[in-house]
Parts: sequence; C-alpha cells; structure tokens
Amino acid sequence: MDIRILIVEDEESTATILGMALEAYPAARFLVSHASTLSNALIQLAEHKFDIVLLDLNLPPESEGLDTVVALREQHANIPIIVNTGGNIEITDKQQLDLKISDIIRKPPPSIEFLIARIIRFGGSQQLANAGDRLSKKVDIAYDILKPRKFTNGHA
Repeated sequence: MDIRILIVEDEESTATILGMALEAYPAARFLVSHASTLSNALIQLAEHKFDIVLLDLNLPPESEGLDTVVALREQHANIPIIVNTGGNIEITDKQQLDLKISDIIRKPPPSIEFLIARIIRFGGSQQLANAGDRLSKKVDIAYDILKPRKFTNGHA
C-alpha cells in the first residue's frame, strides 16, 4: 500500500531528513512530496492526491499558528492532518476537534517509528476506507447479478 504524504515545512533540512527517513522505511511505501509555503501546499493539494499532510504550523511570512490549519481546511476539509510543530503553540482538545487535526507531534518526533505509526494510522485508514467502499460496490454488483429471482408462470 502506497501512502502519499505532503510534508509542509519551511525548514528545508527538516523536510529533507523527514522525507528521506520515510522513503527509506522498509515496512511501508511512502511517496513524499514537499511544500515550503502554505500557498505551494494548497497548489499541490489541488493538483495531486495525497493521503495525509504533515504540517508545520509556522510558515512565515504567510501563515502562523492555527491560522495555517484554518487556511488549509478552507480548501481541503477532509484530508488527515498531523501537526508537526516545534513552537510553543498550545492547541486545546476543542481546537483539535474543530479543525479535524488527526494528531499533534512536537519536533523532533520521539522516533521515526512513532511518526510512521501515526502516518499509517491516519493516512492509511483513509486508503483502507476508500478500498472498502470500492469492494462494497463490487459486492453489491455481484449480488445483483447472482441474487435469486422469483419465477411466476415460468418467467423471471
């Protein structure tokens, strides 16, 4: 299963290290893209399909704090977002629920495995849900084809 990740991070070195660590992880296949600004992230999200966004909240000069999530949510309401921040931003449980933030991880993450587990949990679950929907539709079609028919006077 491929998980497509958009890393939105203004620090190039952080984005590069994260991307390399994710792409090198042997137990899963991560397809990583990077955006260094909020506007670039919005363009990439509009043009490509991603399963999850790993989002730094501070993207100066365009956006800082929860305004970054709000701006992203205005155009992409349902994509899973993991906030990855090094700042001293406090996010309440209500804010996390209201903005549909899947998880919040402080920089640096405790380990790459910790981060990967979160990415698979939230990004992979979206893929599994989509695959389940496709399978359900195929089962419905097969059932319609194979369902028993009532016969009256020798006709179906």
